[in-house]
Amino acid sequence: MYHLKLLNKIKNNISTSCSVLLIILFFYILFFYCNIVYSGYHITDDHEIYYFSSIINKNNFIELFNRFISFDGRFRPVYWAHRISLFYFFKTNFFLYYFEYFILSITTALMILFISKKFLPAFT
Repeated sequence: MYHLKLLNKIKNNISTSCSVLLIILFFYILFFYCNIVYSGYHITDDHEIYYFSSIINKNNFIELFNRFISFDGRFRPVYWAHRISLFYFFKTNFFLYYFEYFILSITTALMILFISKKFLPAFT
């Protein structure tokens, strides 16, 4: 009986490991071999990055953040904080923006996998 439980646990671990590797491989192929990273500027709102670079010398992070909260009439403080902080780290290097989206995609897919394994018995 103990051996069957151990064998079942090993099988589940191998299944989870294979799923994780397939998710990482899928997004790696999607981002790097399908030329998404090297094809140009296809990030949503990529024009904002150049706009940030033109006004960044005049404002610090807090002033820029306050300016963009009221910029488009919509209240999106988390979005603007994320975009402006990414700009401070990456400047206009679009490869790093795509790499951040690559990591975000993998993390989201892994969270969906682990949550579905936890709550849906068909995935265990």
